[in-house]
Amino acid sequence: MKTKIILTAVLALWGIQASAQVPDGNFGMVGIGGGQTLRLNVVAYPPNPCNATIGFLGNAGQEPPNSPRKTVNLTAGQADFVDLPAVAVGIRVGQRAEFQPVVTLTPFEDQMSQCGVSAEVFDSATGLTW
Repeated sequence: MKTKIILTAVLALWGIQASAQVPDGNFGMVGIGGGQTLRLNVVAYPPNPCNATIGFLGNAGQEPPNSPRKTVNLTAGQADFVDLPAVAVGIRVGQRAEFQPVVTLTPFEDQMSQCGVSAEVFDSATGLTW
């Protein structure tokens, strides 16, 4: 099972590549339960930089209260992330909700913004992934 999780993360990193010439790197819905954290990772895919806003939407397409959003300006090879802990959006142990990780690119005037992105769910207390 652990091998499948690692392969999925690698495929997501390269398979959902966003650039200024294609639609932004948006995911399907990802479910998290109490005690879990949803992380959205972004990396500037060399040789181009990545200029984007990263965050999450709820199941009705709205930004959840207390949901983190971050603007990243990465040079080639740099990476960043934003976390959505279940506790921050009121999800308790025994509850579950779905969110959509969203990457919105901001193109540069003279250079394409190109980002590799992935999402993962992990246990907030231990850091173990599923």
